[in-house]
Amino acid sequence: TRYIARDYAANYLETCAPNALIFTYGDNDTFPLWYAQEVEGIRPDVRVVNLSLLNTDWYIDQMSRTAYTSKNLPFSLQEHEYRQGTNDYIRLNNKSSNRISPQSAIAELKVTTERQPTQVGNLSSNKFYIDIDTNAVTKNKVVPSNLKGNIVSRMEWDINDAGIDKAKMMMLDVIANNNWERPIYFSTTIGQDNFIGLENYMQQEGLAYRLLPVDNRTLPKPGGEKTRVNSDIAYENIMKKFKWGNLDKAKHITMDENSARMAMGQQDPMIKLAFQLTVEKKPAKAVEILDKMQIVIPAKQIGYTPYTSNMVLGYYYAEAKEKGGDLAVRYAKYLEEELNYFKRQNPVYQTKTANEIQENISNIVRLTSIVGNNSDAKNYEILKEILVKQGLNQKEIPPLQPQVPTITVLK
Repeated sequence: TRYIARDYAANYLETCAPNALIFTYGDNDTFPLWYAQEVEGIRPDVRVVNLSLLNTDWYIDQMSRTAYTSKNLPFSLQEHEYRQGTNDYIRLNNKSSNRISPQSAIAELKVTTERQPTQVGNLSSNKFYIDIDTNAVTKNKVVPSNLKGNIVSRMEWDINDAGIDKAKMMMLDVIANNNWERPIYFSTTIGQDNFIGLENYMQQEGLAYRLLPVDNRTLPKPGGEKTRVNSDIAYENIMKKFKWGNLDKAKHITMDENSARMAMGQQDPMIKLAFQLTVEKKPAKAVEILDKMQIVIPAKQIGYTPYTSNMVLGYYYAEAKEKGGDLAVRYAKYLEEELNYFKRQNPVYQTKTANEIQENISNIVRLTSIVGNNSDAKNYEILKEILVKQGLNQKEIPPLQPQVPTITVLK
């Protein structure tokens, strides 16, 4: 039996601290959460806020009321200031060098709406700030004890767009009036354009990012990331709270496209946590997470995914060379089997599957690069032989490097 929708919905909710609100966006990160709360009674204290629906006045009205054990959202905009046809889109002044607070932004909208309600509103700047009320942060235990020394006195961010829709305006309204009383989370599935420029103040705790008055740019994290993983909380959630839809127990589960995609969505926070643990010099825990990933989201159920190469990389970074090499070879042989199948087909079929053929070859090349960069000579030769059989010449095959690189750390 497949329990993916229910269990993964619970994972989103269990990621959140008590009395939190979580911004979601699509169907698969919203409807299952509603089911989990309404039918299963899972975490009714968390308010699920769908950003697609937050563009409508009727949904804003709903969010203004209590639901289950969750209080209403702290909007300050009144119904006539957000009703359909009023402030549906807000232009931002990208030329201004001045920063405005969310409170000032909402005040600007109130003044202009009172004067002349229009479908398109205006704000004087695209640059924002929040002066941090440290008393409120301390009182509400917003920041973990190990990060208290990293609390900033002011958060600053830019929204690098010509404008924002009504949902983002209401998000700013919530941030303006929350004053750290309720934890605010953003689902990992909503897309970074919905972060409204706040990535540097977001920490991943599982399947959601929590907004904190801590600047990630002052903390160690894997290279290329703006957000940061709170490894203690994420590890606790993934290893002890999360459920896996029976993928880890059933012999075989038929996976439709949505279920497979949802399963892959569980892999992303696990990969990022493993990399963060390596940065923090906790390789044993990183290996635990990667091992767990292979057990609870097994390839026999969903196949190999775009995250598999990163799993291989994670093992090598965590100095688990044997596990990394073993996974790399298994994945490469799986891709080779597919390539050999394509070769046996007629030319018309091969033409139609040219993109898949090239993608498989590219994935084996990437695996060979990872294995070669980590000086794993034995497994490198296996992967190299596969590429030679596929017709690649020596110049097209990544070389075997003499030294092992370490993970890039940004601070």
